[in-house]
Amino acid sequence: MNKLWHNSAFYIVIGVICGACIWHFNHVAVFFLLFGLGYCYYHKHSNYFIIGCMLILGSLFLNNCFQGSVLNINNTEWQGVIATEPKIDGDSIQFRLKIDDFNETIVVYLRVGSESERELQREQLHVGNKIRFTGNLDLPQQLHNFSLFDYQHYLNIHGIYYIAYINDITILGNSFSIQGLIYQYIRDSFPENIQPYMRAFILGDMAAIEQSYTNIWQSLGVIHLFALSGFHIQFLIRSLRKLASRLWIPQELISILLIGFLIFYMYITGFSASVVRAGLMAIIGIFFSLQNRRVTSFGICNCIFLLMSLTNPLLLEQSGFQFSFMISYAIILSQKYVSQLRYGRQLFSSFLIQIVSVPIVIWHYYEFSMLTFIYNLIFIPFASIFVIPSVFVTFCIPILSPFLSLLIYVFEQFSILLATLPQLIITVGRLPIIYMCILMVVILVVFILLSMRHRRVNCVIALLLGLLLVPCLHPLGSITIVDIGQGDCIVMSIPFVDGAVVIDTGGKVSYGNTASWSQKLNSSSLAERIIIPTIKALGHNKIHTLFLSHADQDHMGEAAKLAENISIGQVVLSKSDASLQEKFISQNLEEWHIPVIYASSGDNIAVGRQLFQILLPNDFTSSLDENNKSLVIYTKLGDASWLFTGDLEAEGEEELMRLYPQLTATHLKVGHHGSKTSSSDTLLSNIQSQYSYISAGRNNRYKHPHQNTLEHLLDANNIIYRTDVHGAVRYYSFWFWNWHEIVISG
Repeated sequence: MNKLWHNSAFYIVIGVICGACIWHFNHVAVFFLLFGLGYCYYHKHSNYFIIGCMLILGSLFLNNCFQGSVLNINNTEWQGVIATEPKIDGDSIQFRLKIDDFNETIVVYLRVGSESERELQREQLHVGNKIRFTGNLDLPQQLHNFSLFDYQHYLNIHGIYYIAYINDITILGNSFSIQGLIYQYIRDSFPENIQPYMRAFILGDMAAIEQSYTNIWQSLGVIHLFALSGFHIQFLIRSLRKLASRLWIPQELISILLIGFLIFYMYITGFSASVVRAGLMAIIGIFFSLQNRRVTSFGICNCIFLLMSLTNPLLLEQSGFQFSFMISYAIILSQKYVSQLRYGRQLFSSFLIQIVSVPIVIWHYYEFSMLTFIYNLIFIPFASIFVIPSVFVTFCIPILSPFLSLLIYVFEQFSILLATLPQLIITVGRLPIIYMCILMVVILVVFILLSMRHRRVNCVIALLLGLLLVPCLHPLGSITIVDIGQGDCIVMSIPFVDGAVVIDTGGKVSYGNTASWSQKLNSSSLAERIIIPTIKALGHNKIHTLFLSHADQDHMGEAAKLAENISIGQVVLSKSDASLQEKFISQNLEEWHIPVIYASSGDNIAVGRQLFQILLPNDFTSSLDENNKSLVIYTKLGDASWLFTGDLEAEGEEELMRLYPQLTATHLKVGHHGSKTSSSDTLLSNIQSQYSYISAGRNNRYKHPHQNTLEHLLDANNIIYRTDVHGAVRYYSFWFWNWHEIVISG
């Protein structure tokens, strides 16, 4: 009977995973069904697979029917309780608010007008405050670029559908909140330097930890240490059992108290996926031990997976849920094999955990470090033996705060030291879902062979590593018109070339100085937030060649930030634009030892087998204004020809046609963001373009693109793609196939 239940749970879990994939990725449904049905039929358990698919599809259907907001967005006055500790950054305060009379949470943004007002709000606003405010509800910003962090989707899978921008706020009092009491206790009892770690390791709230440290831990692959999980739960259980045994409390009563404590701890941590998984595994294990019944860890893990995924299918999309269960299954399935090793058990276990984590890491971050398993060998014992116990002990005995401060300082400095070493990072980019499916199947085979102690497991691991390295060859060519608002940025991936080609970087144009107190501490640049993630999502970890067309801030403003954060092979500047050269050099980029090429009409820049022809500037355009000094670049990708014109205007376009009267291009990057001073009839009638791309910001102050320009393009039978309407636009070229993709349906 136990074996039947064990097998039933396992195959229903397979059905749940397949059903979720079918729900989100219809084009791989047949692949998953064939694999799952074939596997289950071979073991004569196909009924369990079908039942699992029906369960998850039914659950997802019901969830889809009933999910969504019940709030009336026309209301301007709201009342609720602060659910998370307010995060203050510059002149902005952000927190989550649970609305009264509705079981719904929103994100609230409050902008303050002075430094004194900010400090007043810092003292007054805390978890558990009951407030009333006036303001407007709005939808979170929609994703406008490929493969970047989708804030709207992130909030939706956490059950949040609206953002509120506050005009006026009134504190009505405090409602009873255990989380609020814990936050207050941490604020009042501990130094500021250890408060963020108290909140992270006890409550799972990393918002107060400096972004620079989280970036370091993410690059090292040890950020999972801050996700409340089995380490914390096991430490708490062991500690409470030892304490209870010293007090001569009966074991049965200890077990009952532990179950109650674990439920309480899951509540105060907001029922995060990793804590619920670890807590429920402990609770079920304790319950069966009270009944003197044996149950396998594998069976418990299956049961919890089913319970959580069927209760809330959106958990399947959360990275914490994915990491927690993938690592748990890896440890359980490889336990017999690892236990038979004489040496290196911990090293091999860490290696297996990294293997099973790689697909999730790639899907969310596009790259992984070959040294992560070594860092885990260092950080996991250090955290589990020293940091986590010290945090909990200090939480109970505040007098030990100086010792914890020293421990945290050592932890931070050691992390910084490791981050300065070569990381051996492999960037594979956002892989197609079908390729991810193949990786997952190979990983499944690895652990099946491990559980069978099969000799061929090493060959399958080698196959897996080979599959991870194949995308690094970059067989697919693409050109992406990146949506960076009002500015230009084009990212190209050249087939079989290591490194992206970037034409212009965009840049934020500032309109006046802001007070130092109101400047955001954790704000990221366009380069860090959009351009570099786009490059990494394409599978590159460096820029082979950076073209800067001219000196305007919205074309080269992010060049310095790019150089600080990613390797650049060479930079190509307009030979005629002295102001661009001056700005480029004045930003101290020479310290990065980047070769600079000054190009003009007739020059050719080779990137692998890809040739970029510089058509302008020449002596004539050098006498014109800054826009007409732009680099004009011509290249081919596949069977398509491309013309990039920077901010070239009518006079420059006439010179271009005079020099190259036979010039044609199927794809045109429209000059000057679609301004009426560019894209003349002369240019369009000569080059005979079929596709036009306009990079412009939404509701920009310049009213780009101009209606006349749009009419000229339509009259020339051009298909128009606009970043202010379609979001980012990407053109793919693979052998004889070419196709477009846009982020937003315009």
